[in-house]
Amino acid sequence: MGRSSVLLVFLISLSLLSGCISTPISHNTENKVSLSDGIYLQLSAPPASLWGTSRAELLTAYYNNTTKQAVVQTEFSEGRIVIAAFTLSGVPIMTMVWQPTVGTTAKTYFEVENLTPSFIIADLQLALWPEAVLNAHIEGTEVAVHLAGDSRAVTQAGKAVVHIKKSGDTIFISHIDKGYEISLETIK
Repeated sequence: MGRSSVLLVFLISLSLLSGCISTPISHNTENKVSLSDGIYLQLSAPPASLWGTSRAELLTAYYNNTTKQAVVQTEFSEGRIVIAAFTLSGVPIMTMVWQPTVGTTAKTYFEVENLTPSFIIADLQLALWPEAVLNAHIEGTEVAVHLAGDSRAVTQAGKAVVHIKKSGDTIFISHIDKGYEISLETIK
């Protein structure tokens, strides 16, 4: 078998394999995310200050005594958030687009336990959106977003439900009721 034949067989095999390992595109038009019992964040378009910007970050998630990491690239534009996540070795995990009028469209390339695209969007918004915008989009009884220096918290009746802290180039997000934490460290 000649070199070109081997290359052709390899490329065909690779395309068949990639079709087998990618999962179908999921679509969720729900733009309301549950942060805790009775507390919801209505997802909103990126503020103008983020339009045309992008972020590259090392995401570390802590849940059920396990730690998972991914490299995440996020781009913001008027009315749209685009996210691509990769393993540390560069293998694609998922791509996602969120738009207020359409919701979330995500494509995962292999099964990832407890990966909910709308929660990723909500965490980004909790960490990056202005306090006034968050307070206008949070729902629940006695619920508010409070900003103090480099920290912010979602509270219900004065009790923290989600805590966000910025320290240098890292954002820490702790979902107290849901029992998970993530950190987003800027990649330079």
